[in-house]
Amino acid sequence: MKRIVLVGSALLFLVAIMAVERPQAGGSSGGSRFADASALAVPGGALTVSVDPRLESAKGQIDLVVGMIDAPLAVAHGPNFKQRGGALNPGQQKAYLRQLGQKQDALMGQIRGLGGRELGRVGKAHNAVVISIDASRIKDIEALPGIKSIRPLINYELALSETVPYIGASAVHAEGFTGTGTRVAVLDTGIDYTHAFFGGAGTAAAYTDAYGTSTSDARNRTLDGLFPTAKVVGGFDFVGEVWPTPDPARCGFNPNGSPRACLVPDPDPIDCGPAAIGAPCGGGHGSHVADIIGGNDGGFHKGVAPGASLYWPVPGSWSRSRRATTPTGRTSRVHPVRRPRSSASRRPRFRARSSSPS
Repeated sequence: MKRIVLVGSALLFLVAIMAVERPQAGGSSGGSRFADASALAVPGGALTVSVDPRLESAKGQIDLVVGMIDAPLAVAHGPNFKQRGGALNPGQQKAYLRQLGQKQDALMGQIRGLGGRELGRVGKAHNAVVISIDASRIKDIEALPGIKSIRPLINYELALSETVPYIGASAVHAEGFTGTGTRVAVLDTGIDYTHAFFGGAGTAAAYTDAYGTSTSDARNRTLDGLFPTAKVVGGFDFVGEVWPTPDPARCGFNPNGSPRACLVPDPDPIDCGPAAIGAPCGGGHGSHVADIIGGNDGGFHKGVAPGASLYWPVPGSWSRSRRATTPTGRTSRVHPVRRPRSSASRRPRFRARSSSPS
């Protein structure tokens, strides 16, 4: 009897191994195998879908993140794969993502049948589809096969009131170190020195006085007595407002007849805010960075160094590039010039170095 039990146990073990090692249907060429969580039987019945309780009272059209039961690529590839090496070679990784994509396609077909619309999908760090649908359909989505979770899509925003303490800067402020006496020069799109966080009036009228109403407005090329300020103590716009957008009125034409883009420097580093100024305005990043560095409303809103003074040379306007053609056809790149630390003056200087195009 004991021998029969041992033989029976061995056979069951062998069958279990064969079931685990069997190649998945639809796997990649070359016999690659993937663990497909959706093919595993769950004792006691189907998986329970996790539905965020915040959706209980949801009404109308909402955006959802619908998680699927199959493991995302990062999990299938294995933990710490960058250090240890992963379970899947590049070809297998692509095949696995295709497998996830096919199941996402099938799910989206069902969701569209419920009146839903796809907003996006992910498969590497998380396996989910992002959809827009009427809240009354959440129960229907919950009943679909292959669903693991349903969560509301939330637009997260971090504020300096959270990030400054997070990096330990608030503790440094409490010790009396706020950046006072320090000058910070930043190469970026510009700075809205009329903003309240930089000691300005903080009104739409003040911004209009400094920038004007369009990229061609003369006010964004002159100081008008509004700059520099006590906080933003210096700066210069080395490229102008519209570069690299072609500007034939100022720059002329290329030999092939196409309009040329060129540098049109001016002394005003005012940032072009796309919320107030129409195309081709694409600025705003510089003011965002300035707030992180040294924003200070005199109350609770403080950047990392709220006492610091700011210099704002603009090397690339709102563009991503830092090279351009001057009206004379020469290329120019902005280079910061550092003075020795022993210099009596700590004010940084900037120059535009020009060279003939190669």
